[in-house]
Amino acid sequence: MLTRTDAKARGLADLPPVESDSLLKLIALANADPRPDKIDVGVGVFRDAVGNTPILKVMKEAEQRLVDTQESKSYLGSAGDKRFAELLRPILLGEHAEDERIAGLQTPGGCGALRLGFELIATANPGARVLVGTPTWPNHPPIIGAVRLEQVDYPYYETGQGAIRFEDMLEVHLLVREKRSRVLNYLFRFSKISNSGARELVATGDVTVVCVAHYRDGRMEAVPIPAELANQIEIAPPELLKI
Repeated sequence: MLTRTDAKARGLADLPPVESDSLLKLIALANADPRPDKIDVGVGVFRDAVGNTPILKVMKEAEQRLVDTQESKSYLGSAGDKRFAELLRPILLGEHAEDERIAGLQTPGGCGALRLGFELIATANPGARVLVGTPTWPNHPPIIGAVRLEQVDYPYYETGQGAIRFEDMLEVHLLVREKRSRVLNYLFRFSKISNSGARELVATGDVTVVCVAHYRDGRMEAVPIPAELANQIEIAPPELLKI
């Protein structure tokens, strides 16, 4: 990945060498490893017992509908597929889907989304700072630097020991807000702990988890949470759920 965006090179041959990406190296090593019990910790995607990432039937059906009904590949404009973004709003935002302050755009991949997001931040607040956990993907810092935002690194991983430095980062509270037969809704809080021990609330949110069964033919469906697990899950007291 290019790590400098301000270098004044005379030509392609004058560009600085690309730094190796340790995570991509790890993925390549996992692919080359013949052991059947290996675990690929490179990218967080679902894999079945033989290492494949299955395509859901609903995705294949959606793709086929596009093939059958799409009439044009015309340019969509800088916002991408606006209808797609609109349909995602209630899925991603829930009760906040109608908030007019929230806008949705379709971008060419995650890095494209980051670049647009950082450009927007830099335009609205040129003095903003971007907190980046280190180590991180090597293609992220150049995107931040390209829009002239200040990057502030914070450690989260002890490379020599292979340990996550939770005590140097955040305190996380995960509380069960709603419990149904197939679904759990969690409230989470992230607090930053200073050297003095003081806690500062920096983020809150919620996440919904659905218990599903995955069948050999590729089907997935929501199923009841196993009783032995459900019996151990309790809804948090109301006083703890207050933000």
